[in-house]
Amino acid sequence: MSADNPTNIPDSIPANAADKTSATLGRQIAGATAIVMASVLLSRLLGFWREWAVAHQVGSNATTDAYYAAFTLPDFLNYLVAAGSLSVTFIPVFSKYMAEKNEEEGWRVFSIVVSFMGLVMIGVVILAEIFAPKIVSLIAPGFGAAEKAHVVSLTRLMLPAQFCFYMGGILSAVQYAKNRFIVPSLAPLVYNAGIILCGVLLSSRLGITGFAVGVLVGAIVGNFLLQVYGAKRAGAKFFFSLNVRHPGFILFVKLAVPIMLALSLAFTDDWIIRWFGSYL
Repeated sequence: MSADNPTNIPDSIPANAADKTSATLGRQIAGATAIVMASVLLSRLLGFWREWAVAHQVGSNATTDAYYAAFTLPDFLNYLVAAGSLSVTFIPVFSKYMAEKNEEEGWRVFSIVVSFMGLVMIGVVILAEIFAPKIVSLIAPGFGAAEKAHVVSLTRLMLPAQFCFYMGGILSAVQYAKNRFIVPSLAPLVYNAGIILCGVLLSSRLGITGFAVGVLVGAIVGNFLLQVYGAKRAGAKFFFSLNVRHPGFILFVKLAVPIMLALSLAFTDDWIIRWFGSYL
């Protein structure tokens, strides 16, 4: 940078070209922001209709209490692995390799994260399925035997959705790093729509279990399959690898662990509320 060129733009690049580049970047940021904002707004609206559908189809009773209590363990696992915040932790790691013109190494780190954490999530979900009755007794000690059994069955039905949320978070992070925002923004919309549709269509035969089926269907379609499609379109490359000593994976863990602990700690207030609520 010279005194005559304080903007650090090479002298060979015309000023109007730099202005066009800046304007293009501004439009990209504005477009991405609009997509994310629209997704959040529509997701909140669908969330309202989801709650309305539960109240309309089932009502407010011990069955709905069991349904909402069944979210406690799956939600805790979601916060524990920071599935909703993976973009914060993985994008900087992946973007680092992109900036270094070493995209292949970025996909290597992506593969390690997906392989290792995917196995961890599968193991955690299996353990949660096995010990669900004991965990539910701690989560909702005030429920009677029938309500506890209902919470256990609903919890076990919804637990596999957490694998979809985690994988979807990683796949969405890759798309964000590639400046692709539309498909990741559809995830919460498809998820809520799945709960509503399955609940309305199945509640007459399955009761509140129909909405729990919708949780699993919405997660599989919106948070996993749709994100696999989006990641492929973004050029994602995956190969199974458990090279946990890779510097990129170590950096990811260092960034992710503090967020995992912070979000898990923040979730304890919800756990406490539901614990006391089980006695009402």
